[in-house]
Amino acid sequence: MAWVSGEDVSTGELITAAQWNNYMGASGSMEYLKTEADRIPTISHAEPARAIETKYQYTGDGFLFVTVTVELNMDIDNAVDGYGYAFGEAKVLAKTDSAATPTTIVAQAILFVDEVMGTGTNEGFSITVSLSFFVEPNHYYWVDGSNAYSGDPPTLIDWHEWELH
Repeated sequence: MAWVSGEDVSTGELITAAQWNNYMGASGSMEYLKTEADRIPTISHAEPARAIETKYQYTGDGFLFVTVTVELNMDIDNAVDGYGYAFGEAKVLAKTDSAATPTTIVAQAILFVDEVMGTGTNEGFSITVSLSFFVEPNHYYWVDGSNAYSGDPPTLIDWHEWELH
């Protein structure tokens, strides 16, 4: 609804709800604002015990908002080409859809390394990233860390879920 203004009220003046409604117009009335506030969903937060590479199903009646924090690691000593340069990537994907093994990618993070000169002694790269995504009711979801090329599996740091009822 577009904003509709009402009559002026003097500063410092006490006003009744009826005067407020008349001043604010239809879009600022107490009844309108209460209707809008009632639309705000109930939100519940959880930190469930979750794991990368495990499929889960959301069976709630609203949407589920998920934030997963992982560390992507790559040991470049294991990915050196014939010229002494390191290459490769570590990747994590968030997937969700109605299939028991979801394939629809909704978030991803990639640590890509190409042509980095290595000395061959315990060298590597790491980055901590967060993936956030929504899950529809009765859909499955998971965080897939198996798509790394020369990277180590991702390390789970945090997993948070918010149900929007």
